[in-house]
Amino acid sequence: MEQLILVGELNETKIAHEINLIGQRFGAFMTSQAFLFGAYAYVAAPDSAAHLRGVLMLLGLAITFVMGPSILAAKRVLTKLQIVRAEVERVVRDKTGLPMPLLGDSANRDMGLASTIFWGNATLWGVPLITLATWGLLFLRGK
Repeated sequence: MEQLILVGELNETKIAHEINLIGQRFGAFMTSQAFLFGAYAYVAAPDSAAHLRGVLMLLGLAITFVMGPSILAAKRVLTKLQIVRAEVERVVRDKTGLPMPLLGDSANRDMGLASTIFWGNATLWGVPLITLATWGLLFLRGK
């Protein structure tokens, strides 16, 4: 049981690290996009630096193409680590009888936890897709 606790602690440390990486990448992504959208709004105004519009749109698209997959890559690692977590939780539950809900598991619908994985991931894939679509539409419209 002591080895199981050590494995669980090590795994939780790795999970915390991956969550931290996701947060850092997502924060950098959102900061860059906020700056670019603000700059674009400024240059999109009449009598402003119109030649920068295309540059800002391409930069926004490029950052989205780079940061989006980076965020999702960290999420894939996190998913693999959560498999180990589930196994540790299963063994602890079997040996101790303590209830340890597996978040997002459909068996936990009565606890209100069935959709946690979906909604927890919605921002990770949704925001880059929305940003990509927005920059793409601006680019196609040429404004």
